[in-house]
Amino acid sequence: MPNNITGDPIGVAAALIENKREFVLTLVIGPMGLVDDESGAMAIFGGDGSVLAGGIGCPCAEPTLARAVVECFRRQSPMVVDIELNEHVFDDCIPCGGSLRVYVEAVVPIRAVADEH
Repeated sequence: MPNNITGDPIGVAAALIENKREFVLTLVIGPMGLVDDESGAMAIFGGDGSVLAGGIGCPCAEPTLARAVVECFRRQSPMVVDIELNEHVFDDCIPCGGSLRVYVEAVVPIRAVADEH
């Protein structure tokens, strides 16, 4: 990981691109129901599902989103994930109700792609 990374998702993404590192961008594109309006909340993940910077505003949704991040990274194809927050308690987190719609896209700098071939 480059040592010039900050906690700012845009700054982290810029540093990763500059250093030709792969990552996954997530962006909340719509809350539905009782969940707070987190539209525009952004997080940067590693391909293994670990959070590198930012957040989506709802800790209950993060385990589900991490699984989607790993799948997106594996497929190298953007996706939209709807995360229901009505069902049950997630990892000691009581869901607030509603759902989040999150755009997920793997970012693979050109040099990283060329190095694989």
